[in-house]
Amino acid sequence: MSTTQRIGFGKKIRLDWLALALRLRASGADFEAARAPLSDLIAETNKGKVAITKALSNVRQVIFAPTEENEAFTAAALGLYREHGERYSLELVWGLSLVSYSFFALCAENTGRLLRLNESFTAAELVRRLTEKAGDRGFVDRVGRYNLSSILDWGVLKLDGETKEYARGAARKVTQGDLAAWLLEAALKVSQKSALPTQQLTANQALFPFTLPILPTTSLPSLNPRLMVTRLSLNEEQVGLRD
Repeated sequence: MSTTQRIGFGKKIRLDWLALALRLRASGADFEAARAPLSDLIAETNKGKVAITKALSNVRQVIFAPTEENEAFTAAALGLYREHGERYSLELVWGLSLVSYSFFALCAENTGRLLRLNESFTAAELVRRLTEKAGDRGFVDRVGRYNLSSILDWGVLKLDGETKEYARGAARKVTQGDLAAWLLEAALKVSQKSALPTQQLTANQALFPFTLPILPTTSLPSLNPRLMVTRLSLNEEQVGLRD
């Protein structure tokens, strides 16, 4: 996964910004056509020119400027949006953010792991885990909190104002098989593995906000032609990415 040059969100990125960008991109707009309406929306909560420019850069990379290896994945996201509409904007924005920014993916995965262990966690606990993985505590503390505040804005976490602890937000149940298979592709991409055993892939904590349907492994290639399934043994299969 060649996302290492795209580290993470450099400021809090709101879901409505990315949702608007997704809608504009799905309707055929390029970034230059989308710049003005996006700038106007961002300016409602960020008045400074530098802040708007930084936010636009993050939004552009998630929605309009995928890396070469993620072009088909992004095109599939636009197709899913056109087919299912804006009700799945969060799922699509989440998957696109995972593959666009390696540090966002790291934040998501470790947030999911903390919530699997306990009902809530603090920002300091997340920063400590991220520092163990990424080093440079100053960078992690700053950028990690930007990414955490973005995830909070997206509604998949909630914050207790008194304890300052984060807990799981509203559950998101994915019912569409093609969307679920697309999210599994995102999880496989951020794992930096060419293939994973099915159970390991479906349990990937980077997808913690979502409950995915139980899909027959053999159906995945028909739901997502970029995935392939290989049988390892009588009781074990793995899912991989087609070359």
